[in-house]
Amino acid sequence: QMKFRMPWDTTPKPHDRPWYSFDFGPVHFLMMSTEHPLNGTQGAFIEEDLAAVDRGTTPWVIAVGHRPMYIDSGYNPDDRSHDSDYGFASYYQSSLEAVFLKHGVDAVLGAHHH
Repeated sequence: QMKFRMPWDTTPKPHDRPWYSFDFGPVHFLMMSTEHPLNGTQGAFIEEDLAAVDRGTTPWVIAVGHRPMYIDSGYNPDDRSHDSDYGFASYYQSSLEAVFLKHGVDAVLGAHHH
């Protein structure tokens, strides 16, 4: 049984995808799952969502995901596999950096690195 259902609007969509967006005041938040592929279904959602932002209503756009897009750390910097922090950051950049720049995303928030 689900403890928390992911938010969704009333249009027909698959429920409980771990990516969604919402507006709060003058900010549009794009919540992404960095634990799922950033292309494919999620990538299409991200592109469509950002293209539909009304900057007159929400002039600020913030993308949020668990893992960081950029990382600078001494923790195992030689490991560039996809599962490593550096490898994932490189994949994240190649998957979404151009999309974020194209749509003028103001900030990308992430953490993960311990």
